[in-house]
Amino acid sequence: MPMRMVTAVVPLDDGRPLSVKTRTPIPKKDIAACMKALSETKISAPVKAGDVVRADVCGTGVDVIATRDAE
Repeated sequence: MPMRMVTAVVPLDDGRPLSVKTRTPIPKKDIAACMKALSETKISAPVKAGDVVRADVCGTGVDVIATRDAE
């Protein structure tokens, strides 16, 4: 089964962008659902790199994590 890492940008509550990625690759067939779930996600600062932004995205067992700090 083809697997892919997903990288995206989600908005913080104040509108600033926060880059995120899946901790490990997810099945390629789940990428669209993952992106939809991330588009509906809002995050509050502060966030540290590696913090879980969305746990078990789309039932894949993979967490989406922040790739940078945001104060």
